[in-house]
Amino acid sequence: MMSAKKVAFASVAALTLFGCVSFQNKPATTGWTWETESTADREPASEINVPGGLIKNGKLKAEGPVGQFTLESELRVIPQPMVPAPLTYANMKRDEIAITIDDGPSKPEINNFVLKTLKDHGVKAMFFLVGRNVETYPEVVKNILREGHAVGIHTWSHPDMTKLSEEAAAKEIDRTNALLQKIVKELNEAEPGHNYRIQPFFRFPYGAGASVPRLQALLKARNLANFHWSMSMKDSETQDGNVALNTAVGMFDKYNRGLFLMHETHPAGVKALPYVLEQLRNRNYKTVYFEAAP
Repeated sequence: MMSAKKVAFASVAALTLFGCVSFQNKPATTGWTWETESTADREPASEINVPGGLIKNGKLKAEGPVGQFTLESELRVIPQPMVPAPLTYANMKRDEIAITIDDGPSKPEINNFVLKTLKDHGVKAMFFLVGRNVETYPEVVKNILREGHAVGIHTWSHPDMTKLSEEAAAKEIDRTNALLQKIVKELNEAEPGHNYRIQPFFRFPYGAGASVPRLQALLKARNLANFHWSMSMKDSETQDGNVALNTAVGMFDKYNRGLFLMHETHPAGVKALPYVLEQLRNRNYKTVYFEAAP
């Protein structure tokens, strides 16, 4: 085992530990199988405390050397048409994790930090965006797309969809999609030669409704994949980046694979992100991300 090396757990403004490194997309993987068994309407795991913790007196105990490295996220292509059954593992094997980031876009200065952190670590993520935030920060959406991340729909106002009528639920989806399509059209017109697109991916707020047939029917009618998660940082439940980090690592060690949920609108998750990615690297995880086949 490599000797431990301590790293200061700094504020968001000072969380730049790694120099920029380039990343490459690996070839898409074939052999996709849609999941048929769902755990989408339960919380996948309770908070887990790593024995002894990774944080001692405000310091992170890293398991490996700190420096420039890249996780080089691998692209996985989901075949058409999309299926509305909830995805929690999305065909990922042991030690494969997809970083998914909900509830943005956030303020430019916060999103810039998130994007730089992902780029420094060679990670491509999946951003599930809330329409009212997209309306406020359309340029942030363009920056996410420029960086090559996948963008999906997370409703307009982040409601519990199970409490809405089909008409109201459909409006939450369609209004957000219409705005995202408008933004991506503007970006493609302004930057000829690119083929930016919004992915036909949807995530239910709180995971509520992911297994409800009447709501799944809305996704099927719109050819949207139903992305749930298998692990969560639970960063919406704490203001402490140390707690979020410990929770994330506990999830990695328990579940070993799948869709990992965090938020760019909660400070604890943003603060912990560089260290979460470092721990993935130290544990020899592979990061993947998804796009739909054209």
